[in-house]
Amino acid sequence: MSHWNYRLFEEQTGDFSIREVSYDEDGEITTVGGDPAMPIGITEQELFKHLNLMLDCMNEPAMKEGNFTPDDSNGEDFTFILEDNENKSYH
Repeated sequence: MSHWNYRLFEEQTGDFSIREVSYDEDGEITTVGGDPAMPIGITEQELFKHLNLMLDCMNEPAMKEGNFTPDDSNGEDFTFILEDNENKSYH
């Protein structure tokens, strides 16, 4: 089953942001949001839930901008191509 979560993202400028990342059924990254995520919710509780999910992503290593190739099917997302299965580095 495919799913998504938030991930810490290091920009080429050295700044950090949080982006939405999607995974396929095998848990491999398929796309990362082209723009930083913005916490938003229909209710205060939903906003709080998204803020907590964003904070949880700080426990994972940062993904680095530039270590991926654009996906031609969508101007806003990027497709990650796994370079080394063992080290989980992405190009």
